[in-house]
Parts: sequence; C-alpha cells; structure tokens
Amino acid sequence: MAYKAFIFDFFGVICSGVGDAWLANNMSESVANDFKNSFFKVTDIGALSEREFFVQAGNAVKRTSVEVRAEWLNLARINVDMVEIIRELKKTHRIALCSNSPSPFIREIIARDNIAGLFDQIIISSEVDLVKPDLEIYSLTLEKLGVNARETVFVDDSKGNVIVAEQLGMKGIIFSSVEQLKRDLKDIQV
Repeated sequence: MAYKAFIFDFFGVICSGVGDAWLANNMSESVANDFKNSFFKVTDIGALSEREFFVQAGNAVKRTSVEVRAEWLNLARINVDMVEIIRELKKTHRIALCSNSPSPFIREIIARDNIAGLFDQIIISSEVDLVKPDLEIYSLTLEKLGVNARETVFVDDSKGNVIVAEQLGMKGIIFSSVEQLKRDLKDIQV
C-alpha cells in the first residue's frame, strides 16, 4: 500500500509526556488520578481554559499557576530523532499533528522549538472542541490533510487512539520508541 500521509500525536511521541510526569512528581497516585479525571479531558476539549487548568493544578500543589505552567514547559522536551524522521517523511508525504492539549500550551512548545514547519496541518483538540479517540477529530484531520484513511498512517502512544484510527481504515502504529517506529516504517515500506 502506498501511503500519502502521516498523522502524529505530540505528547509521548514527538515531545516528552508532560502531564503524567508532572502529576507523578507532585501528587500521590490516587490524588493524581482524581486530578487527571477531573481536569484533563475538560481542558483538552476546551471546556476549561488553560489558565483555569493551571490555577487548579497550582491550588492542588500550593504553588501559583505561573509556577506550575513553567514546570510543565520545562518538562516538555522535543525528541530530535522524531523530528528527523518526520523531516524525512515530509519529503514525500503530507504530515499532520493531532494532539489532545490546551492550545496555548502546545502552541508555545511548537513555537519555542521551531517545529511548526514539520506539519502541513496542526489539529489541537481544544481548538476544535474534539478529543481523541472521538472519530470526528480523526475525520477532521484527514479532511484538512486532503487524504482518505486508507492512505494514512497514524502514530500515537495510546493504544486506544490507534485502535479507533484503525477502525476508520488508517494504518496504526503504537509508538513506544524511535527504534521501534523505524522498524515499523521499514515493515510498511514507506
């Protein structure tokens, strides 16, 4: 199969995972799970502003929202090996980013690390009021890329997100490491 496009997740694939790492460093597992269940999805979908999210996070750990946001940004590290893989793929394929995230936060990381040019489309959940694994965010990303599902490879570190992409007809890759991704890309003969 000749694939025309790739859709990449951001946190846990292109960038280090931030939310879970910060929670693990700052809260007990049960408190972290409660916080995540209360605030992550509503923030990702845009129902809770990024500002209010960091106010809540700061309140939970007795620090200011500004301090907590800075801690999150400091945890955000771009995987340079992933950037190189995407640069190579971009020579012959359309590339999209599809991420569950509050918009200002992810946009700041993308700008800070000067990687916006890697992507033909950037779809951020809080900007479109949809979150993965909602079928609509996948369909929107495909539409913006101008490709159909069967022409597309979807790369995400969440098995649940990949399963839904495959149900739509995309080739799914569950990301665990750059080395594993390179092997998977050779297997599908990109």
